Amino acid sequence: MSKRFLIGWLCALSMLAACNNPTVPRGILPPDSMKVMLWDMFRADELAANDVAADSALSLKKQTEHYYGQVLFIHKTDTKTFSESYRYYQNDPALFKALMDSVYAYGERNANKPNRILQKPVRVE
Repeated sequence: MSKRFLIGWLCALSMLAACNNPTVPRGILPPDSMKVMLWDMFRADELAANDVAADSALSLKKQTEHYYGQVLFIHKTDTKTFSESYRYYQNDPALFKALMDSVYAYGERNANKPNRILQKPVRVE
């Protein structure tokens, strides 16, 4: 009887482990992480554009890179991981559409929440 219990327990654990495996390969950000990061990247683009509109001496490219760096820091990742993950999702149209739809829905739910990215203009030389 204890052998049956042990075998049943091991089968249940293996099924649970299989259900918890990410749907993306190792090294690729999971959809939930990617969704939040993309939302923050979109907000970073908007912040950079607002900074440049307020101060024409600022460089849009440098401001954008600055805010992107902050997003990567907040999410504890790097440019390489983000870029590889983004390409992975782009190469699968159905997966990319699902990701973009989830980013849109996430943005709708969180549009009025404070931005985690620095909001005041930062001069990046």
